[in-house]
Amino acid sequence: MANVKENKLAYAANINNKSIVQGLNSTAQGQTESSKGVIIECVPGAFKNTAEAASDYLPPLPPDDTHLYTLRVYGLDVDHVDLPKHFSLTDLNQKIIRHTVGEHELHFWYKPN
Repeated sequence: MANVKENKLAYAANINNKSIVQGLNSTAQGQTESSKGVIIECVPGAFKNTAEAASDYLPPLPPDDTHLYTLRVYGLDVDHVDLPKHFSLTDLNQKIIRHTVGEHELHFWYKPN
């Protein structure tokens, strides 16, 4: 997601707040390292969605066992980033590279029940 101005988001904020732009998640069709800079084949044979469906929030959903997730938050010196609907990771990086004043990564392990 991009253009999030709050420190905390309510449930379904990604749907209800139209100023928030959502990028493609790992279920998008046709996104590969060579075409858009997004690696999605980390789950071989995983389901693939249309760009519309792949832009929705996808909670941790490991394929079988414990899986490592990484969340990255960027602090920018601008209030708004002009990104297209269904932006890719490459689109995001190209837009924010000159505006990033800080970033933080959170790594966590998640195991399905």
